Amino acid sequence: MKEMYELLNNVNMNLEEYEDIKLSDIENRKTKNNVLSLINESGYAKKRKLSFTKVCACVALIACISSITVAATSGILSTGIKNVFNIDSNKKMAIANSMGKALNMSVKDGGIKITADGVLRDSHQICIIYTITRTDGKSFDVDGKPCTDLWFDEIEDVDSNGNSSEGGESGIIEEESSSNRIKLFIIYRFNETIGSKVDVHMTNVYLFTDDTHTPSQTIKGNWDFSIPTDFDYEDSTVNLAKGQTLNIAGYDTQLENLAISPVGFYFSINFDSLEEGGYEIIKNVEKSGNFTLHLKSGEIVEFNGISGPRCKDDGTISFRINGCFEEMIPLDEMDKITLCGYEFKIPDSNVHN
Repeated sequence: MKEMYELLNNVNMNLEEYEDIKLSDIENRKTKNNVLSLINESGYAKKRKLSFTKVCACVALIACISSITVAATSGILSTGIKNVFNIDSNKKMAIANSMGKALNMSVKDGGIKITADGVLRDSHQICIIYTITRTDGKSFDVDGKPCTDLWFDEIEDVDSNGNSSEGGESGIIEEESSSNRIKLFIIYRFNETIGSKVDVHMTNVYLFTDDTHTPSQTIKGNWDFSIPTDFDYEDSTVNLAKGQTLNIAGYDTQLENLAISPVGFYFSINFDSLEEGGYEIIKNVEKSGNFTLHLKSGEIVEFNGISGPRCKDDGTISFRINGCFEEMIPLDEMDKITLCGYEFKIPDSNVHN
């Protein structure tokens, strides 16, 4: 088999096959973040050793020393969760509280205090809300301009099983930010079921006050967190895969994983090679309308997440897609998932009634 990178470099794409889709402001922001994370050029972008949309990347965890304080809390989740997932009802907020935990973990370094306010998780991804302030209480404004974007030089995350995340998203929560406080959400996505904790290492923060990709301010420092993920939470993830053999584009493939929760989904299939039907299988899965969630209301949600083929130890290929919903969807509002002509009924659940 050819090397994976050689195969990927030889892929030809006909962009005329894809329809133009208008994105919302939030989708534009998230798309920009994902694209920028893949840029490798001079200046700031080149310094980013690890991005949220990393593909086939391995980066060693860098040890650092910083001050950390932890305060016990039993409060409800940060309202930042509400804004990230567009939670618009008491029912949805109750689901969020059952899937999450309030935190009060702070790390100070370089004159910056970063506090992990809360975490929400399902089986394959976690969302952490951070509050960033200056230890001297001063503003983040530069020349009277507010901070509009924020990046770290490095973001590394490893769970207790030694797995690092394979994608994610981040962004400033504008509704809760001010001149002297930045609310940030980071979503970490894992290919394997998340372990009992996730260790997060962040290095050097870059502040932006306009749409250019030149930071207005750089603050050197290291901020490390050990986020608990084994708290008493309600695992709202529904697993629908049972090793089924599917025939997609005329080729057999094995369904490894098909999981869904109120905040996102995880999907993976396994096949022999990219050369023998692999490309056709992937193209069929990614084709518009071929991988969708059907709600009981009649609405259809097309899955859109980070994807990519990966070589397994036995020489086969695993193609995976995982992603978050921009709006929480309770399980009892879901009907079924369709995948390239196959239907997977979501069992009725009275958990949140």
